[in-house]
Amino acid sequence: MSVRGKVQDVGRKVESCLKDYPQTRNDDTLLIWKVWEVFYGIEGSVTLRQMMELPSFETIRRTRAKIQNDDGKYLPSDETVRKRRGLEQEWRDAMQLDMFGSGGS
Repeated sequence: MSVRGKVQDVGRKVESCLKDYPQTRNDDTLLIWKVWEVFYGIEGSVTLRQMMELPSFETIRRTRAKIQNDDGKYLPSDETVRKRRGLEQEWRDAMQLDMFGSGGS
């Protein structure tokens, strides 16, 4: 699989976790763990060998940022997190769309 294919694959996995586990929208550590748990079967501790083969923290964090910041999808539900990430207006716009059934996540 090419590097581009791997990145797209990680993107689908991150987006799936953001969609299915809303709490991961607010916490990158939880998101990383959920991706590893759901898609790679990681339970409990992680060995160095496993860690070298898993998508990195930074890859997952950047992918989440692209999905939320660029695509405006699966925005954080926690107001403090939204403000810290500068997403307050995007969240309000997404909620407005959801109220009228014209899109959103």
